[in-house]
Amino acid sequence: MFAPNWGSRLVQNWVHDWVSVRQLPQSNRGRHSKINSVLSDPTAREAIQTYLRSHKWAINPPKLEKLMKGEMLPVEAAEYCREIEHDEMPRGLKSFIEEKLLPRLHIPPETLLHGSKLVLVAHDEMVAQAHDGLRYTWVLNGEQPLRKKGVGRGLHQSDFICSTVGWLEEASGMWNGELFAKQLEEKFFPAFAAAHGPGHTAVILVDNSQGHASYASDALRASAMNLKPGGKQPRMHPGWYIRDGIKVVQSMVFPLDHHTHPNQPKGMKAILQERENMPKALRSVPVDLIRKWEHRSWRFIDAYSENLDATDALYKVKAFSSRKYKSHRRNPEQLAQAMDEI
Repeated sequence: MFAPNWGSRLVQNWVHDWVSVRQLPQSNRGRHSKINSVLSDPTAREAIQTYLRSHKWAINPPKLEKLMKGEMLPVEAAEYCREIEHDEMPRGLKSFIEEKLLPRLHIPPETLLHGSKLVLVAHDEMVAQAHDGLRYTWVLNGEQPLRKKGVGRGLHQSDFICSTVGWLEEASGMWNGELFAKQLEEKFFPAFAAAHGPGHTAVILVDNSQGHASYASDALRASAMNLKPGGKQPRMHPGWYIRDGIKVVQSMVFPLDHHTHPNQPKGMKAILQERENMPKALRSVPVDLIRKWEHRSWRFIDAYSENLDATDALYKVKAFSSRKYKSHRRNPEQLAQAMDEI
């Protein structure tokens, strides 16, 4: 199953090596530059060298001390040295790699201790523009065409590249952590297993992106909560707050014996009322600030009563709420003092 030309030259090279040195060349399969072992890491290599230079591999320290002091018979000392070289040192080094080194590198011990090899996989993302805007349109005489300033629909592409696997995953809309995990489970891992076979572990290098951030389904996230109970909001795990120096555990779901919302998420309003933070928060707002926002609301009501659109209404409200300074390169003393306080 060799190629016609390259296969014949390969066989000739093998015959030449066998006639010359009576050895066949070793296969380079599995020695790709992107396939690393734990010894490829300089930190791991230094840790193993430091360990071997110490006496931590000795399982029987008293017996080792007796050997160092020359208190053993020659036959007994030779037998113990053979035991150290073929038993204690490999066993101690294996224990060091399993219990100390691999957890520090965040690598499961069972992957490397059974002949598994690490395959470096690079991941990257990009957004390509479709440029699918309209090229032709109908325009009335004397008017200018108004086209969108964008470059068309965006396509988010997620790409994995290793020695034998590479593809693009396209998605419309925003790429998030759920889509990234789905791509790993449904497409990447099966393709990686088919390409490399057993005994290989993928080490995926992922760029730092907020789109890869993901939360648990019951994570405490205020942005995912509704104001009222029930509805489309997650069932979060219990939270807690401090009251009078004591930690109080708070359930985020109404109990089953609740008269209106049994076993439903409470919502933001119920959570704040239970914590008694709402009255405290309202008392912390100055009265003059409340009055200012009340006046601003009435100015918006007056502007909309004059049938103004949103932009004109905003300009009219700013005419009352914004203060203009006409002096050149000079700020009033009152404004400077306010900025110093900030």
